[in-house]
Amino acid sequence: MNYTFTVENTGTVTLAPVTVSDPTLGIPDSPCVDSLAPGATATCSTTASYTLTRADVLASRFDNTATASGTPPAGRPVTSTDTETVTMVQTPGLAVDKVADPVTLTETGQVLYTYQVANLGTDPIRDVSVSDDRC
Repeated sequence: MNYTFTVENTGTVTLAPVTVSDPTLGIPDSPCVDSLAPGATATCSTTASYTLTRADVLASRFDNTATASGTPPAGRPVTSTDTETVTMVQTPGLAVDKVADPVTLTETGQVLYTYQVANLGTDPIRDVSVSDDRC
């Protein structure tokens, strides 16, 4: 996943400078713009990416929060946070492969069947069983 940060000055005074931070992406107070006028927006040159982990996928969603900070001409810095949620679609899927040994019989005999089951989906699958109407 890639993230790009857009900040907007919703106040009535110019903010200088404006920074963005995102701990999940490893971005400390990264400079966004030197100055941002009231009502103006800016897209930060900081673009970061995050690779989803298996735990993220199993949770079915990933929440990530970024914080923008700006310094007014007087007073304490102002901050705003925004959370972006990415929802994962869980897709179950199985494949089974049945192999006979031997493949050809010339007389009565025993055939050994081997089954290989693979999880092709995004969900872990438990209690897998194989049944065969001929065995």
